[in-house]
Amino acid sequence: MNTSTISLNLLLVGGHRSCGWRSRWRRVRPLAPSKHPRRSSNRRMSESSARVPRRFARRCRCQSCKMELNLGRDVLVEDQQEVTDGFVTGRLSGTLTSINVWGCSNLTDASIKAIAARCPLLKSLDVSFCKKLTDESIKEIAARCSWLESLNVASCGELTDESIRAIAVGCRSLEALNVGSCRKLTDESIKALAASCSFLKKFEARYCNFTALPCSPSRSSSSKTSEN
Repeated sequence: MNTSTISLNLLLVGGHRSCGWRSRWRRVRPLAPSKHPRRSSNRRMSESSARVPRRFARRCRCQSCKMELNLGRDVLVEDQQEVTDGFVTGRLSGTLTSINVWGCSNLTDASIKAIAARCPLLKSLDVSFCKKLTDESIKEIAARCSWLESLNVASCGELTDESIRAIAVGCRSLEALNVGSCRKLTDESIKALAASCSFLKKFEARYCNFTALPCSPSRSSSSKTSEN
């Protein structure tokens, strides 16, 4: 193994060691081309090494690079009730696109408002069985997370039509919605979804009091199941 190969290996290992690889990468000087006749290979090696940080950014496991926060999966069921607002807000970052906190029944509107403020790229949110949530937090999600595609608010019994109307207006890319056991919702929510959410494909409404389905006029032939 020649000197250039050893230097390249040390460079790669040093770049992946922790989250500070960006600053270290800028300080490392590019590899000096050797006096080997095949200089084209050295050039290709230098060009490939310049692309290494982008690969590390995709594979980095540090909190600031995560795209998913799944407390519903990563936290034991018996510990979910111990999850507090501070626990959640301390793990938020602007790169998150998926958040699952189902069953964390002690969470309040403060957590969801923090998610809305700090996670603008959010596409999937599961807050099912977070029974302390109210319309205020869901309206914040609707106002700040316009890229939202999937929302699960099942068993959030305090939610009313105001939440669904706000989601319908603010999250027009919504494809999946679960409002099971939200008994305060009425057909006004259905009308709002039908008027604004033309991409809605999956709608779950078990144990609700709806009498209609959110069928968009542009896709009236598509079926969306609702179980009472």
